[in-house]
Amino acid sequence: MTAKDILLAVIIPLILAEFGPWCGWLAARLLPTAAKLRYADSQRAAVRLEEWSGDLSDIPGQLTKLTYASGQLLAGTAAAAQRKAKARRKVRGRDVDGLVTAQLSSTGVSSPGQLTIYTTQWCGFCQRLKIQLARLGIEICEVDIERDLAAADYVMSINDGKQTVPTVLLPDGTTLVNPSAAQVRAQLAAVPPGSPS
Repeated sequence: MTAKDILLAVIIPLILAEFGPWCGWLAARLLPTAAKLRYADSQRAAVRLEEWSGDLSDIPGQLTKLTYASGQLLAGTAAAAQRKAKARRKVRGRDVDGLVTAQLSSTGVSSPGQLTIYTTQWCGFCQRLKIQLARLGIEICEVDIERDLAAADYVMSINDGKQTVPTVLLPDGTTLVNPSAAQVRAQLAAVPPGSPS
C-alpha cells in the first residue's frame, strides 16, 4: 500500500468523519459575511443571502457546503476590495475608469445615440472591455446590472433569460454580447453617428 492509498483510504475519511459536521455549521456562518462584503446595498445582500442559503441546503456533503461558502466569501472580499479601491481613486479626484456615464431611463436602457455597456463589478471581461474602449477614446455609459434590476431584466431579454455580461447596446439599437473592443469599434464605424436604427 502506497502513502497515497493510505491517505485516500484511511486519513481523509477520518478527518471528514471528525470535522464534517463542523463544515456545514461553518458554511452557514460564512454566507452572511460574504453577502455583506459582496453587496454594498443591504437589501440586495439580504436577497442574495436567502438565495445562497437555499443553494447551501441543496448541496450534498458538508465539505462541499464549506467549499461553496468559501467561494462566496472570496468573491465578496474581492468585490469589497474593488469598491474600496474605486472610492480611493474618486477621493483623489480622478475619474475612476476615464469613462463618461449617463443617466438611465426607468427601463434600464440608456438614451438613444449612446453606447451602453451592461456589466457587473466582479466581471473581468467587463473591466477589460471598459479599459480597452477608454484607450480607444470611445465614451460609454456603464450600467451595473446587479444594482439596476430594470437593466438586469433588459439584459435577460436580450440573452435568452441569462444575465450575460458584458452586453453592449450600440447607438443604433443593436447589441453585442461579450465583444472585443475591435468588434465594438467596427460596429460603431459601420453606423454613421446619429443615424437611427
